[in-house]
Amino acid sequence: MLSFLPGPTTRRSVLTSVLLAVALVAGPLAFAPAQAVGVSISGTVTDEGGAPLEDVAVFGWDRDDADQTYYSRDVVALTDSDGVYRATLEPGTYKLQFRAGEFYRDEYFDDQQTFRNATPVVIGDADRTLADVRLAVRPTISGSVKTDAGSAVPWSYVVAFDLDGSYEASADTEPDGTFVMPVDAGTYRLGFFDEDDTFVDEYWQDSATFQAARNITVGASGTTGIDARVALRPPPVRTPVVNYLPPLVEGWAAVGSTLDVSDGMWRSLVSVSRQWLRDGAPIPGATGPQYKVTTADVGSVLSAQVTATPIDPRLSPTTMAARKSDVVRWPSKVSVTVKRGTKKATLRVRVTSAGGVPSGWVTVTLRGRVVATGKVTNGRAKVTIKKLSQTKKRYDVLFGSNGSFHGSRRDVSARAK
Repeated sequence: MLSFLPGPTTRRSVLTSVLLAVALVAGPLAFAPAQAVGVSISGTVTDEGGAPLEDVAVFGWDRDDADQTYYSRDVVALTDSDGVYRATLEPGTYKLQFRAGEFYRDEYFDDQQTFRNATPVVIGDADRTLADVRLAVRPTISGSVKTDAGSAVPWSYVVAFDLDGSYEASADTEPDGTFVMPVDAGTYRLGFFDEDDTFVDEYWQDSATFQAARNITVGASGTTGIDARVALRPPPVRTPVVNYLPPLVEGWAAVGSTLDVSDGMWRSLVSVSRQWLRDGAPIPGATGPQYKVTTADVGSVLSAQVTATPIDPRLSPTTMAARKSDVVRWPSKVSVTVKRGTKKATLRVRVTSAGGVPSGWVTVTLRGRVVATGKVTNGRAKVTIKKLSQTKKRYDVLFGSNGSFHGSRRDVSARAK
């Protein structure tokens, strides 16, 4: 029957908490050995089966004969391993209380449950041996807390409430999810709670609220089999962080040039991660704010996606695609030589590129007006500007291509002979 009772270490821990609480209320603890002169009283404390109880605290109230009022509730002795206590008290009248921890009922001498009914102990000139004290075991509520899948939920806690919702007792679950909670006989409602909020709070039996909980009636022998099954708490619903200025890809989509992607602007503090894309597919290792265009990109469209992760846990990350680049091409370079003639000039144009021999066309303009055009073949073109005067003028020579080369330009001066 008593196999569930804690060992001496557990009872001592409970007693230590009791003594600290008393010290805070009643001041420093007074033990009998500190009394310089007095009369010795002794006795034995056991459980109902006669087994000695160690570390039982014996509290004493001293009666003031002038007003017949009891004062100074102090711990006057602790029982040893044989359940024996000895205290030295000055002559007078006392009431004694015996407390062994939460798994036993407190008792007042002699075999009384209340202070009012306690039998006064009169200390005279001679030592006294008092009648043995037998402490009754309190009833307990026992059971387990497990997940819906049957796994133990350790270190959760079970709370017993009176029917009006006031706290009565509590117990932590062990590593295997079991618990034992001492209470007084009565009717309770039990709540099962997880300190880390991993599981949904629950009341006996499978109830979401205290009001809907089923009652548990506890008699003198206690109640067993209170086995709760708790569900994992669903993840909180989070709203995406809002963007009000999208990220942009900027730069020249040419081999060897560098593109930049901006972070965009967000309606919350965020941390930003990036991923560069080639024709919509991630480019391995390209996760920085800049990307240097390579030969592998020729003919493709580059872009980037930016993921903003908010600092606020109530918000969820948002990923946005930045504006795409132009098709990646090789850069080109234009060089021009001018041969002057009568009322004309001949431009010999050469177009070069690291990506091969360009082809396309050349357009010559003067202040935005087209004055001549020519075809670029094998990187070369010849264009004649007619109706020239002997006044030197500046012309723009523009190369354009439909292939894998970017256009380029060069300005030259030309005049007739």
